[in-house]
Amino acid sequence: MLWVCMQIDLTSLPKNSKVLQRLVTDMVTGLSQRDEEIDRLQQIIKGLQRSRYGRRSEQLDADQMALSLDVDLEENAKLVIDEPDLS
Repeated sequence: MLWVCMQIDLTSLPKNSKVLQRLVTDMVTGLSQRDEEIDRLQQIIKGLQRSRYGRRSEQLDADQMALSLDVDLEENAKLVIDEPDLS
């Protein structure tokens, strides 16, 4: 979006009230659009900062969890089989 900076000579403002109202309306509209664009860009920056510097937690997918459980079961089974009978 292209912002046009309008210079207004305050010493030679139009005398016509309709022209002045139009001028003020255009300025308010431009400021509102600028503020919306600034808000949008700030949200983009916050999102990028969160993705770059935010908290990260390790995520295990289902296959990794299943593999981990299978290994634990196998190790426990070996312990039970390898333990001498103490009775």
